Amino acid sequence: LTGLSSDLIDTILSIHTVPLSSSTLRASLSQLKIYLAKFRSRFSPKNALHLRRLVMMLTAIDKFCSDRASKSPDGRSTNEEMLGVQEFVSALGSQVQEINLLEVDQYLRESRIARKISGYCDKVAEKEAAKDDAKSKFASAQRSRGTPPLHVVESFLLALTNPSSDGRIFVSISSPTNATPGTPPVVQLKYQLLNPADHFKDVVSAARSVILAGGTMQPISDFETQLFRYLTEGDLNFFGCGHVIPKSNMKCVVVEKGPKGGDMTFRFEQRGNKDLANFS
Repeated sequence: LTGLSSDLIDTILSIHTVPLSSSTLRASLSQLKIYLAKFRSRFSPKNALHLRRLVMMLTAIDKFCSDRASKSPDGRSTNEEMLGVQEFVSALGSQVQEINLLEVDQYLRESRIARKISGYCDKVAEKEAAKDDAKSKFASAQRSRGTPPLHVVESFLLALTNPSSDGRIFVSISSPTNATPGTPPVVQLKYQLLNPADHFKDVVSAARSVILAGGTMQPISDFETQLFRYLTEGDLNFFGCGHVIPKSNMKCVVVEKGPKGGDMTFRFEQRGNKDLANFS
């Protein structure tokens, strides 16, 4: 049973849409290389192979971002570029095309390598910060950072394993905040999920019944085509009822100005306007 189901499709699409900036990518690549250098002798041949593949993929994506950034050295935003998943992977080069993304997906999930690397790098960053080493790559990469960079990269790579028709890659370029002269522009990659059905199918398959309840569910055809298109007509039942307020008691009135003659402008920048909030 889900409430406020009118927002369900947008919520699923938002949860599985993954942004990745070139700065986050480079921070994660740096962490991965240092982790490899530190523990190389302890890896099994299988783990070492998976990590080398991961470095290869991240390096290829970094090169892709650098190539796009070189086309806009001033960092001014150009038209956003849209690529299919296969088109994006092909642009990364032949070596990456030979990598099985499903194997990468399985390794990332089972090994939890992103958590291990992030934990190690956090400890190194703390030691470097204690030494007050301003030149440390770790100290600068880890400070004031929310989600560990490798976790963001992991989410992006896992998104690439979705069916190609289910999503698109968007590429945009912008100048970094408080950039100094010579600072390279930031390339933003974003995986945009287009098909929410597969991600909701696990819920439908596991439950005996699923009830979507909401006050503004129309057009109901959106839910049929975007969430339940694999179900037969007999598997879906619809129930609707009239409004709790009789039509005779409803009236729509457009109010442009308040009692004091001020414009009724309900915008974010007006949230502190006491006159707008006071209708007396």
